[in-house]
Amino acid sequence: MRKRAFKDYSSKEIYIYKVTLILAGILLNLAGKWIAGFFGLPLFLDTIGTIFASAECGLFAGLFVALMTNVAGNYFDGVSLYFAIVNMVVALCSTRFFYKNYLKRKSGLISFISVISIISGTLSAFIEWSILGVPENELVAGFTALVLDKADLPYMLSYVIGDVAVNFIDKTVAVVIALLLVWLIPGGVRDGIWNREINYAEVAKEQFYNGEYNDMNRRKIRIRLLSIIALEATFLSAVISYVSISLYNENAVRDRIEQVNGVTRLISGAFDGDMMPVFLREGFSNQQYLGLEGLLVAACVNSPGVDRAYVYQIKENGYYIIFDSDPGFKVGGSVGEYHPHIEGFLPYVPQLVAGEKIDPVEINDDSGWYITGLQPVYNSAGECVAYVGADMSMKDILSYKHDFTIRVLLVAVSFLVLSISLGVWLAGKYHTILDRQYDMLREAKEEADSANRAKTRFLANMSHEIRTPINTIMGMDEMILRQDTEGVSRDYVENIQGYAASIKKASEILLGLINDILDLSKIESGKMNLVEQNYDTAEALRSIVSMIRVKSNEKGLDFKVEIDKDIPKVLYGDVGKLKQVALNLLTNAIKYTNEGGFTLKMALLRSDGNKCDLYFGVNDTGIGIKSGDIEKIFAPFERVDEVKNEAVQGTGLGLNISRQFVKLMGGELKCESEYGEGSTFFFTISQKVINSDPIGEFVEKEYEQHVGKYVPKFVAPDAKIMVVDDNEMNLQVVLGLLKRSKINIVTAMSGRECLDKLDDSYNLILLDHMMPGMDGIETLQEIHQITVEIPVIALTANAAHDGRDYYRSKGFIDYLAKPVDGDLLEETIRKYLPDNLIHDVDPNEVEKEKPHLSESLKKLIGIEGINLDDGINFCGSTDSLEKFLDTFYGTIDEKAKEIEDAFTSGDYSFYTIKVHALKSTARIIGAKELSELALSLEEAGKSGNIDLIKEKTKTLLSLYRSYKGKLHNYFAKRHQNEGEKETITEDMLKDAYGALKELVPAMDYDAVEMVLNELDKYDLPSEEKEKINKLQDLLKKADWDEMENLLK
Repeated sequence: MRKRAFKDYSSKEIYIYKVTLILAGILLNLAGKWIAGFFGLPLFLDTIGTIFASAECGLFAGLFVALMTNVAGNYFDGVSLYFAIVNMVVALCSTRFFYKNYLKRKSGLISFISVISIISGTLSAFIEWSILGVPENELVAGFTALVLDKADLPYMLSYVIGDVAVNFIDKTVAVVIALLLVWLIPGGVRDGIWNREINYAEVAKEQFYNGEYNDMNRRKIRIRLLSIIALEATFLSAVISYVSISLYNENAVRDRIEQVNGVTRLISGAFDGDMMPVFLREGFSNQQYLGLEGLLVAACVNSPGVDRAYVYQIKENGYYIIFDSDPGFKVGGSVGEYHPHIEGFLPYVPQLVAGEKIDPVEINDDSGWYITGLQPVYNSAGECVAYVGADMSMKDILSYKHDFTIRVLLVAVSFLVLSISLGVWLAGKYHTILDRQYDMLREAKEEADSANRAKTRFLANMSHEIRTPINTIMGMDEMILRQDTEGVSRDYVENIQGYAASIKKASEILLGLINDILDLSKIESGKMNLVEQNYDTAEALRSIVSMIRVKSNEKGLDFKVEIDKDIPKVLYGDVGKLKQVALNLLTNAIKYTNEGGFTLKMALLRSDGNKCDLYFGVNDTGIGIKSGDIEKIFAPFERVDEVKNEAVQGTGLGLNISRQFVKLMGGELKCESEYGEGSTFFFTISQKVINSDPIGEFVEKEYEQHVGKYVPKFVAPDAKIMVVDDNEMNLQVVLGLLKRSKINIVTAMSGRECLDKLDDSYNLILLDHMMPGMDGIETLQEIHQITVEIPVIALTANAAHDGRDYYRSKGFIDYLAKPVDGDLLEETIRKYLPDNLIHDVDPNEVEKEKPHLSESLKKLIGIEGINLDDGINFCGSTDSLEKFLDTFYGTIDEKAKEIEDAFTSGDYSFYTIKVHALKSTARIIGAKELSELALSLEEAGKSGNIDLIKEKTKTLLSLYRSYKGKLHNYFAKRHQNEGEKETITEDMLKDAYGALKELVPAMDYDAVEMVLNELDKYDLPSEEKEKINKLQDLLKKADWDEMENLLK
């Protein structure tokens, strides 16, 4: 049989297909029966539809088709009932053979035809022999005679052999036609019907693995199974009852017809047709008439059920009474009376006037229900001169039928109760088996989950344990490469440096493999989640392009970048995973492309202002992939063309991890390739839009522009607002940004403090959404209980909600996303402050303004390397600048050591992160030279320019540490007690535990270790210190589950 196309049909589609196929089965049976009769074929052809329906829809459908064929065909005589019985047997056999897939083998097909032929032939022979005594089918009769003649076997055995031979021919034709029809139906239809109606265990397994299989679903399956059994039993009982009552009624009528025919034939034989005119003229005065009249009475008396016997002369418009057994007729002496025909005889009058024989007539009118038999009486000339008639009453049949119906219904109900009881028992047994399978599946799943957790813990632990010595190896190797080579043999230096370079390359590959395996283990354990945040689209693209540009130049490949200028400027999503996928695809393009080049394309497909659909693709002119290998490359540890690509480094994990990451982001990573010509890897994902302004023409280098003097958009010295945030740094940022607006700002660090300070004097409230204790929404509800006049704006770092619409639905008037944009902050506040409080600003007046410097800042005027004007501009106020300088001074040693350690160990990724942070910090305080040097090293790290990093790092660290001396006299006293541990605040402790609750499930060893080490620097309460110590012990054992329990 051909390969059947598969499609996942819905339940509604499956139901429609099933009903359609059942109706088709009934029509096929009726059509086959009609064709055989119309063309005089010696076959039956009434099982084609039954085989077809059983194959496509299962046992119940096959039985339904078998029985409904008989109902629709109206053949319920004893012989025809055989067809219903055979059809039901064929349905049972067909279901069994198709379900077991026996028909896929030639031997199974022959066995199937043989089985249904033997059963059909044997049943046919016994039923026909018991009812008719001889074969009804001419071909069966011929075969029977042939067997009798040639084999000299008993008649009954010959009859069976002849019937089986004809049935073999009939069923072969039926099976071939049915299989042809089955072949034409899509395989998904049959699979869908059988999976939904029969294979409940498989459905249960699927639900179990999807997390849907619970007690409710198990009950539903049991109820469904019982419903099907009850429906089948009810239907079978109803059909059997209907067939039984119909057969009884038919047989009763046939018996009465034979009886009335016998009576009329007996009476007509006693009458002389030539005497009919004499009898009609003389009547009772004729002695012979009296004797015949007594014969009619005797016939009635001796024939139970015959009410009357009579002789009528039939005319066109009525009849003349010659004889009548009715006693009233004798008393009245009504011989020769004329009566019009009753309505029930009118259709037969022409035949009667012509003297023809007619079959008994069934009359059911006001006079009663009876059967009338008429037998013609002929004279010597052969002319019909009268009809002998007899009326047989059917009144007793109604009574018998009623009694028989009650008996049949009692038997049927008993059968139904027995069937349902058996079904309940079978369903219970089946449910027990299903429960056992469920328990086995659950245990197997728990074991698999446990093994997977153990594997993941092992991988997480080993990744940390292996990464540490690798970093040491890489660091020592870097020191070898930096050794002074003066006075050393050139050949020796080249050999040693070659070995060191090989060690470095191998270490980087091994480190990448460890990271890939750890990512894969997180994906398999379901602990890989999206870490979404706002990100600058152009900056993210620049970081990708800069890293790949160096590698493409090294290999001499053409690297093109096609970025849609309409892509929004700021998006919200997991930029880390997006970068990892992009870098993997681009790195593969470099690996597998030897000539030509590759292209990175990013396009905006759709945007509605809140969300956008982005296309991301990498096209190369490399070696390409065979069509049969495209799906293989996405499997873990899978590589194709190993011999051809043996020089290409890789583990076969990158594409699998990338596909999983894209799937997490709501897309699907796909590949189109032509072997030998190149490949295109692409995907489409949706990202939330934070700033819908287009990025414009993409440039790979970000050039810093001159920043002019800041001019506030307005001043509102009479306005009063409250800013509520649990993070003090966030409060300082807002205070600094609004300093020039001269607004009177009150701060609160909790919802409760906000409510305590609340009164009618406030014109506006900025309220953080996520706060410990009473969050922003709960605080807003309390505010509305006190006053509804003050507008409240939400501050949120959670861009996962639908922005303005979401917060307005909660009662906020608007919202601002963190990190807060200064311009947007001013615009929003201006929008909601009363107009009478807003005053425009003259830029010229602002230029003339000189910020008031504190005594500490005045001492810094003229210090080399710090431009106070720039610092004030970036920080927003002198107070903010002083606080930032204080923080900058206090962290110089720690941050400089982090940069130095990352450089020494060769961890240039971490190094790039740290110099990026230094670039921003130095710029904020006005240390322009330090910021620009950090920027150049950040770009070097992104592009892989290690030589520049080696050349400039010492200069950077020297310049950075020089600020310790420059600022010492102004901030040293504030940090003189640094050696003493600071008491940790409640908020800091909550933040630390919050971070741990996120990091521990992700099994991020290094990040958890960093948080615990940071907590160790503070003076902790005894209970908390004990808890932190226990967490540190559990981390060493990599017991992530116990750490999760402890943090709960």
